[in-house]
Amino acid sequence: MTIVKKESPIGSLGLAPGVHWLKVVVAGDTVAYELMSQTPHTSPSQRKGTGFVRKWSGTARKDDDSDNEWLSHINAKHLR
Repeated sequence: MTIVKKESPIGSLGLAPGVHWLKVVVAGDTVAYELMSQTPHTSPSQRKGTGFVRKWSGTARKDDDSDNEWLSHINAKHLR
């Protein structure tokens, strides 16, 4: 495990660009960390679409019920 002071900037950890899984232990004035795994960074443009928007777009319907406050709140906030 690598040990640094709590006040140390994140850049002092010496991690390469990418996604990291760390095990962190905080004790007193120090932080100890261990690199568990590192995965290459994938930008959103490289991800395959799931088709969720195409499938569900425009399918919401507005149900009015003046006795249901929660439903009225959801309608006002999320539906036009």
